[in-house]
Amino acid sequence: MFKLLRSRAKFFYWIIASTFILFTFVVWGAQCNRNPRNTSDVPDSVGSINGVEITWQEWDNSYKYYLSQVRQQSQTSALTANQRAQAAETVWNGLLRLKLDAMEIKRRGIKVTDQEIIDTLKNNPPSYLLQQYVTPEGQLDMDAYLSDLANPERDWTAVEAQLRATLPSQRLFMELTSDVTVTEEEIRDQFIQQNGRAIAEYVGVNFSDITLDSDATPESLRAYYDAHPDEFVEPEMVVAELVSFPKDASEADDTEVMELTLEVRQEIVSGERDFATAALWYSEDSSKDQGGDLGTFDRDRMVDEFADAAFSLPIGEISQPIKTQFGYHLIEVLEHFEEDGELKQVHARHILFKVTPSDATIREIYERAQLFVEDARHHGFAETAADMALAVQRPAATRKGWDLSGLRNTVEGTYFCFSAKPGDVSRAFENDTVFYVVHMVEKIDGGTTPFEDVETQVVTKVDRERKADLARTQLNPAVGAIQMGSSFADAAAEHGLAHAVTDTFSYTGNIIGVGYNTEFNTAAREHPVGEFVSDVETSRGLFALTVLWKSAVDEEAYLTSRESMRQNLLFERQQDAMEKWYETQLATAKIKDNRAVLYKGN
Repeated sequence: MFKLLRSRAKFFYWIIASTFILFTFVVWGAQCNRNPRNTSDVPDSVGSINGVEITWQEWDNSYKYYLSQVRQQSQTSALTANQRAQAAETVWNGLLRLKLDAMEIKRRGIKVTDQEIIDTLKNNPPSYLLQQYVTPEGQLDMDAYLSDLANPERDWTAVEAQLRATLPSQRLFMELTSDVTVTEEEIRDQFIQQNGRAIAEYVGVNFSDITLDSDATPESLRAYYDAHPDEFVEPEMVVAELVSFPKDASEADDTEVMELTLEVRQEIVSGERDFATAALWYSEDSSKDQGGDLGTFDRDRMVDEFADAAFSLPIGEISQPIKTQFGYHLIEVLEHFEEDGELKQVHARHILFKVTPSDATIREIYERAQLFVEDARHHGFAETAADMALAVQRPAATRKGWDLSGLRNTVEGTYFCFSAKPGDVSRAFENDTVFYVVHMVEKIDGGTTPFEDVETQVVTKVDRERKADLARTQLNPAVGAIQMGSSFADAAAEHGLAHAVTDTFSYTGNIIGVGYNTEFNTAAREHPVGEFVSDVETSRGLFALTVLWKSAVDEEAYLTSRESMRQNLLFERQQDAMEKWYETQLATAKIKDNRAVLYKGN
């Protein structure tokens, strides 16, 4: 029984994880189910689906929890603006799905009885419980678990509450995916695809070797476009304007760094600290671990200010602070190298002090951006930009989930536009280099892109088809010759085609001259040894092939991995089925999205 339980654990892991989060939110929400912002102009909830609200408390707790998971997976406490924005979108979509789950559970009347809780704890305990009963050797100690389960002193209240939250979702999952199956043939094919190897002989034509002698006709381009509308569909996009406030260092920051540079120079000159130690302590350059040593270089290797100082310094003298685009430098020349009496190279070391904005400077820049936000909302975006002498940028139309065109780490600005109305002004967002404020201009409906806007793409696709037709014309005579008994080598030589016997390749690997995991690999897997395959088109070219050898199926290995492969395949298909169900529900759901207030601020 418990062996079966352990094999099923992975099937329910994602459900347990998501419903555990939901359970946590429900408990926290019951304790504090209110709008955390407490302002009159903020909606009562972050949104709703089919009339069921998503509270601010659910949103806040979900977002904080998810961010903690992202930080843990990324092994960093500092996330980029885009990571935070993507996390917010993931949480929103996840909450919509959890609400759909809850509505469907209620509609189906799915309930959990006390006996089901007991049976689950005895026969199918969740994996997070079993992880507490793993021995130092990594083995599951079921006797210890069952003993603990029978212990009247152990409080199982929290576990019971969690199971009451998770079991209905598990039941819903099983009901919605009850018709999903995996056949023995599919499992075996998956095993062969992952583990099989083959050798093949082929003749072929590479598209790169074909030169088209004329351009595609306008009629053929239009015909392709009309026949393949799905290939030229653009999603909904937004047009935005923005102003930016660079996070530049102030004069005070520059002065502070220069004064530090002078202080360190004095430490070195006075003998209080040697140059190498000072470099290790202070330098903001990769050479600090080598005591600031830059090796030997000529004038052209360094920026002018640095080179002029280094080539004018006597050996052993410490320079005054030298300012370049990188910051302030202290330089010591260790050796001179002359040719014909002229100094050609120097061996030097340096300490780099970067000039970066201080916390106080960053606050001032942010406050200026926030002042712009307030004025722009009252007096107009363009007018306020003109008053503050700020350049208004208008990036190209942007799709959801993408950076504003040309600006890195600005997904937050894009999400604002998709949740806002034309004319809305965002709060001050930031990335690594600037604060920026976005003005939502308009939304552009998705749909088939006009021919004129994708003509270049159409030309590429039509030319590829034309090359494939020409390749087929070149390949077919060789195919006929091989079918009449000619060898691959002779047919290739006679008709000027590529020919090779491959190295041993996997069914998902690379084949030299053919490509990585292409239709060629699939054909080799699907056809028996010795069978001639006359026409296989890949992104690189057109080929005819015969499989010369295939590895035999390792039946023992197959039997060993069969059950886990079956479960993995089944779970993938169950997940696909669930995702299709969600897509269907979301397509017809009435969704109210109040998240614009998160991007607009108060």
